[in-house]
Amino acid sequence: MMRVWAAAILLGLAAAGPVAGQITVLKPLDPIPPRRLVYHPPELLYCPQPEYPDSLKRRGIGGHVLLEVVVDTLGRVAPDRIVVRESSHNGLSRAAITMAVQCRFKPARLGKTAVQKMVTIPADFSIRRSGP
Repeated sequence: MMRVWAAAILLGLAAAGPVAGQITVLKPLDPIPPRRLVYHPPELLYCPQPEYPDSLKRRGIGGHVLLEVVVDTLGRVAPDRIVVRESSHNGLSRAAITMAVQCRFKPARLGKTAVQKMVTIPADFSIRRSGP
């Protein structure tokens, strides 16, 4: 019985002709080059001066604060996405965070789409001495 099936299959393939003749290869008409998306970083539009805490200013405590913030797709800094990377005093850190939340940016763009982007914001607090 197996031999009958094998013979029928072989005869059927032989009657169909060469298999390779039935395959058609299609060539693409015009290859479309991949579109590259251009990245535009966020641009600072507005950022107020940090408000120097009076208690620290009276004591002559100054310093530098470095913040890492995430600018969202609307160009705003989310308060829960702020990280203090460097700070010389906790009071200065709080003042810098208050300032950063008020900053406004033109959001980063990938092509025409606004995207979130991490930005570093420095804040310097120094005592300005008047007179000699």
